[in-house]
Amino acid sequence: MIVHLELVYQKACVSIVESVTIRKAEASEIDEIVRVHLSLQEHLESSDSSIWKYTEDKKRSLKQQFTEHLVDENSLVLVADVDAKVVGFLFAAVSSRTEYVPSIVGSLSSIYVRRNYRRRGIGSRLIRGACGFFHRRKRSISI
Repeated sequence: MIVHLELVYQKACVSIVESVTIRKAEASEIDEIVRVHLSLQEHLESSDSSIWKYTEDKKRSLKQQFTEHLVDENSLVLVADVDAKVVGFLFAAVSSRTEYVPSIVGSLSSIYVRRNYRRRGIGSRLIRGACGFFHRRKRSISI
């Protein structure tokens, strides 16, 4: 019985991973991306009481920030999409750091997968998408 249940679970996970689409976020998804990002912040705050908390001003500014990231050629916002639902996201950007060599690097800033979709390879696929973005720009990666 346990072996059978494990096989059913594995097949369910495989079908979910196969139905996940990793793609660039669209402007029409900004509100959902902000909600997922706030879920990340809530998760961090509940996991570590010493982490910096978002102010209400910061929460209100997220929509504008992500809108700007979508049109910035040095930024990348990816979403993990399952059946037209955003279940995860990643934010990365090419940035300049004059105190280091190389001075221009790719930085992965945020990644989050909703709890019910974790441990299924979605986060790994988001990271591979960011690595491809940086590779095409011939940038080192900072995580």
